[in-house]
Amino acid sequence: MPWQPGDSIHSPVHEMITPDPPQIGSKQTYKLMIGAIVPRPIAFISTMSPEGIGNLAPFSFFNGVSSNPPAVMIAITRKKGGEKKDTLRNIESTHQFVVNSVNEWMVEPMNQCSAEYPYGLLK
Repeated sequence: MPWQPGDSIHSPVHEMITPDPPQIGSKQTYKLMIGAIVPRPIAFISTMSPEGIGNLAPFSFFNGVSSNPPAVMIAITRKKGGEKKDTLRNIESTHQFVVNSVNEWMVEPMNQCSAEYPYGLLK
């Protein structure tokens, strides 16, 4: 018989864990978050530079946050050296971006786009 309101719940979780991000570091915090937030949609964010050069990059930290007004959120970190990623540079310059959903047939091209390339690289 399925669970009904008022029924007790038997949780397999025995204790709450409170991670300390500064102590475990950003890499472990990232791994914790991507493992805990499931399903985790991936967006292909497309932007254009002011010079008209296209950029396409995958982002796993994105989501819809409001329907009225319609709003999405993407979290853009910086490159290892602290430089802004191309996506952020383009959005700040043009104030435009497109969120594209990723399907299974796009996994390999999406993965290829996740590498670090010089700004404005045309392939």
